[in-house]
Amino acid sequence: MEALDPGEVGEWLCGRLEELKDAADFVPRAGLLLTLAGAHEESARACGRKALALRPGLAAKAASKEEKALFKKCRAASGGA
Repeated sequence: MEALDPGEVGEWLCGRLEELKDAADFVPRAGLLLTLAGAHEESARACGRKALALRPGLAAKAASKEEKALFKKCRAASGGA
């Protein structure tokens, strides 16, 4: 992953997140994609922001433990934005 272009990696991973936005298993799969994106700061930031945009409910008080964990991971990846 580190040898690949960060912009291309981020674009591809964000595209995968978009494809998964309505999937029942979005949370674990998005978490895996964020882990992969972590090879490049630029990619991680883009994926974190994309996941938060696709699933704003991750920040809700009623969010599950897994959703809250993904929210924290997204916030950390996106620089707290």
